Amino acid sequence: MFISTSNSYCHENVFSFKDLLLSQMVQKKFDTGQFPKEEITKAETLLFLNNHLKKIKSSKKFTYLIRTSGSLAKKNKDFINVFLTFDKNMSSVKAELESGKTTSYLNPIKSPESNPIILYFLERDILEMKKLTGGQPNYFRKRIRTALAEGPIVKKIKIKYNSKKIDALSFSIKPYATDPLRNTAGRSKYKKFSKKKYTFVLSKNVPGEIYSITANIPSKIKENSLIVDELILIKTEGL
Repeated sequence: MFISTSNSYCHENVFSFKDLLLSQMVQKKFDTGQFPKEEITKAETLLFLNNHLKKIKSSKKFTYLIRTSGSLAKKNKDFINVFLTFDKNMSSVKAELESGKTTSYLNPIKSPESNPIILYFLERDILEMKKLTGGQPNYFRKRIRTALAEGPIVKKIKIKYNSKKIDALSFSIKPYATDPLRNTAGRSKYKKFSKKKYTFVLSKNVPGEIYSITANIPSKIKENSLIVDELILIKTEGL
């Protein structure tokens, strides 16, 4: 799966943050087009090292809107319900689509610290990239992880949540834009989608600290996009 969001999982083959840091220190054997920093970046800290759930002291249900649009996309909208179980500590998380559709990416997590919605969104996105390009999920995971390790600029912004303007942080990555493989023979599909941009918006003033995540594949026409996947926090409630 993706970078760890806790010390204990119900998953196998979890790529740990420690493994990532070690891999960054290994001399590259070929040109990846990416240049990760040796030190932990602010983006990595914001997404995977901060405890987004530390303020939550009771069991909660988080509801996130997930929608897809764009000229190449089949328009779709659903809600991801994330159930956080608190028993002296945050003990477990499970999630489901409100529509009842089954998925392979909404797996339970034990003892979460980082908000699991990050993992859920990125794993969903990676499965879509596999469908679009025929590429391997582990390759896309590595590109995203390394893009975060390159140190994207983190900006201070204002967002509207619950009818109030609040402070937030935002940063974007383009994991595939500099990949030399996008220009090789037989990879025309990959090249078509290589300008994909991921944008993360976080705020300590929203429950779980993750307000939105967007993955946008632009088209040649600036005003349009080929595919846009958006995730937005809608509400939280007690269980």
